[in-house]
Amino acid sequence: VRVGLLVGRGVVELQSLAGEEHHVVLREGLRAAYKTLARMYHPDRFAGSDLPPEVEEYINTMARRINNAYSELIGLFGGEPT
Repeated sequence: VRVGLLVGRGVVELQSLAGEEHHVVLREGLRAAYKTLARMYHPDRFAGSDLPPEVEEYINTMARRINNAYSELIGLFGGEPT
């Protein structure tokens, strides 16, 4: 699914190019969602667990993807990640 971005004062509008979906994201909402996902997939949460290597790799990959996505999206607001 391709997404178009419209950036304005503290708000990012995400709209699919076909126009079926439309989401308005506030900076505060983005940060709250990031913190929730970052806690859920933080590798330290699973430290000491006897997980299979493929599960550990999945957790690490998800943590990297979440951090990268947040950095890119917060950059749309013209700010640094907090």
